[in-house]
Amino acid sequence: MPTALLCSPHPDDEVLGLGGTVALLVRSGWTVVNLACSLGRPADHDRRRGELERAAERLGIASDVIAPPIAMSGSDDLDAAQGRLANEIAERVARRMPDVVVSPSPHDLHHGHEVVGRAVRSALESREHARWWQYAVWGDLPFPNVYVPLTPGDTERALYALGAYSGENERNDYRDLVSGGWVRGRALGAEKVFGFGARRPVEARAVELATEVIWDGARWRFGVARVFASDAALPAGSDDDATEWVRAQSVSALRPVPGPQPTAS
Repeated sequence: MPTALLCSPHPDDEVLGLGGTVALLVRSGWTVVNLACSLGRPADHDRRRGELERAAERLGIASDVIAPPIAMSGSDDLDAAQGRLANEIAERVARRMPDVVVSPSPHDLHHGHEVVGRAVRSALESREHARWWQYAVWGDLPFPNVYVPLTPGDTERALYALGAYSGENERNDYRDLVSGGWVRGRALGAEKVFGFGARRPVEARAVELATEVIWDGARWRFGVARVFASDAALPAGSDDDATEWVRAQSVSALRPVPGPQPTAS
């Protein structure tokens, strides 16, 4: 059976990024392993580890936590974090030989997400061949090419898993983000993947999008635009070169430092 390795910046990103797709893969018999790259603030490590394990049980996936967790807040040494992450991810890829590696885009605007994206890029460029699915939580995917229609069962399971992250949802109800993303994917997904004016290829109430890039040992190529079918063979990539975009500096490097957090009145 195929295997997917998720590289999640924090516990809950495996659901926020492509939670419905993960549920679909599990339903289709894939083995899915979620590698939690950090556990957030040290004071929250125990809580977030427990939530991670509950979410994994609800999704039907395995969880793996880098130990000790990697510090990658805005004030940490992000270059050092990226280097260590790349080594940890490369070791998992060599051991598990996943058919697909899933992570945030290296241009996802959040510093931690981008560190993970860049680390995945570095790890996979040491291979002869690799398939990488990128998602966006904080930014947007400018070049989505995988259209994933979800069943009600897939979305229910993803929301059930997200409910395990009670501590995070108390701060910000991420169910709104995930559910809204499914609606947006349904409304815009066909045109974003297949071109402006394209009709929906299938009817589904919820759709997730991913950008697939394939490393051929020398360069990155975009995957072919398609509706994902879990029972179909994973296709070879297109001839369109993605290397410049994959390796480009993120615009977040130009982002001004945020000001003080507002207080409630």
